Amino acid sequence: MKNIFPIENVEIPYSEIAEKMVLSAILLDNRIIYLVSQKLNIEAFYLKKNQNIYRTCLELYNQGKVIDVVTVVNLLKNKNLFDDCGGNDYISEILEQIINIESLDEYCSLIQEKYLRRLIIEFGFNVINSGYLNDLSLETIFNEIEQKLYTITNKKNDNNLTSLQEILSNALSDIKNKTKNYSLLGLSSSYYQLDNFLQGFQKSDLIIIAGRPSMGKTSFSLNLASNIAKITDKSILFFSLEMSKQQLIYRFLSTESGINSNLLRSGRFLDEDWTKLNKGIENLLNLKIYFDDNPSLSITNLRFKIKKFLLEQKELGLVIIDYLQLIQHSKKNDNRVQELSYITRNLKIIAKEFDIPIIVLSQLSRSVEARVNKRPILSDLRESGCIYTNSFTQQIKNEELNSLKLKTWDNNNLYKTKVKNLRLSGKKPVYKVCLNYGHELFVSGNHKFFSNGKWCSLKSLRPNDKILIQLSQSKKLVSDKIIKIEYVGLKNVFDLTIPKTKNYIFNGVLNHNSIEQDADVVIMIYREEYYENEDKDNREPSLVEFIVAKHRNGPTGSFKLKYYPNITKFVNIKS
Repeated sequence: MKNIFPIENVEIPYSEIAEKMVLSAILLDNRIIYLVSQKLNIEAFYLKKNQNIYRTCLELYNQGKVIDVVTVVNLLKNKNLFDDCGGNDYISEILEQIINIESLDEYCSLIQEKYLRRLIIEFGFNVINSGYLNDLSLETIFNEIEQKLYTITNKKNDNNLTSLQEILSNALSDIKNKTKNYSLLGLSSSYYQLDNFLQGFQKSDLIIIAGRPSMGKTSFSLNLASNIAKITDKSILFFSLEMSKQQLIYRFLSTESGINSNLLRSGRFLDEDWTKLNKGIENLLNLKIYFDDNPSLSITNLRFKIKKFLLEQKELGLVIIDYLQLIQHSKKNDNRVQELSYITRNLKIIAKEFDIPIIVLSQLSRSVEARVNKRPILSDLRESGCIYTNSFTQQIKNEELNSLKLKTWDNNNLYKTKVKNLRLSGKKPVYKVCLNYGHELFVSGNHKFFSNGKWCSLKSLRPNDKILIQLSQSKKLVSDKIIKIEYVGLKNVFDLTIPKTKNYIFNGVLNHNSIEQDADVVIMIYREEYYENEDKDNREPSLVEFIVAKHRNGPTGSFKLKYYPNITKFVNIKS
């Protein structure tokens, strides 16, 4: 790092003695590297020679080799770095440091503190330089500043190690409290069947509520916001990327007053309805619900707004976002699937960071409309595709489902991993993909392949485009050219989950799967009457099915609520 201080006679913050002490402890005790590696990254050491020595120790540790003076010096010499690190004289200086192992944490903390101060200095100068970049929009600059500040903040709290004994002690206390005073684990929705499934909306959970247009997603989310605000007296942030604040408030007033939403908007309701309206307004006045209808919401912008709110209000119970596909991605990518995967992953990180549940509404794939049975399934949520092939079904027969393994690709390495949630996902239009080296694959149009450094759906690929494949037993992937893509008809297709890497090798070709992976809970909304009734604007009450399709920490299943479209209200069905 350059000396970018504008003040004379002021040095960049670092502690040479602390860096030497920590390196000395590592060289003298092979076990110390594990403790230090959990606390310090390579850049935390300021002096370049100390970085090189520490990096060498980490390399030996990752290879499972002994770390001592002989092995470290030997590896430094092999990489022609020994002289740059001060040679024998500097290694001797390090070994002369006498450290009490009980003080190791203190020295590591000092090194980390100096490192963070250097990052703050660099951050400050980057902010100044950004002000001169007239070709960048202010929103882009603010997003980048917020992201960098978030990164620095995270580095301050990146030690998440907790002993098993401490976790068990906390869990036992929690269990004792719950047996004495039973209550839901999270925020109650007021819909008892939903609460039975989820035990309330849990802190740090990402909950996706999905459905096709006109299923009632926005209405249901507003009902949730109102119910939770009334029960808990906690603040709720509602981010609406499609509807304005005025449109939302009319829905709220209609639900609370029981007055038809169309009559409210037109102002043509009866005189006696004023009493209902005033009562509805009175019910809403004390609710701590805050709306943001900025249509250009991004992940960094969302994090900034939550932080700002917490500084001003101190407590936040829930965040609701309507809806996922409208959230902006600061780095534009031709592949929207990759963008959505990035967004959902970061929504989960934000939920965990602020220890709050985040509910995000999502559109379902249009493939639902093409099926005879329009009841949604998980694969309708993902913008990935499914595989169809006789050999795939044969592989299922030959292997038990819980032991089925496929190759997966991670950091340029290939290895076998277990398949989860292998399932038939219904009939879809299937295409035959023929490659130059002879590989063939039958997949749906949304299926994704790795092409030109990014994941692309089959619909965006053309003959002569290249995708990654594995040749025979090779341990590396290579590019192969698409020769032909042809439609073969509607076929039963399979979907599956690869938990970590979200990709797998099948028939020698690299495939991908995505959105629902990051969610803790996925709820599908389905109104069968919407498809059966020719009058799509039918305002009669109807039964709406809620399908808990994924629940990371509990059961799945379905339940129904009665929906009153004219007042956008969902109510429990009396048993």
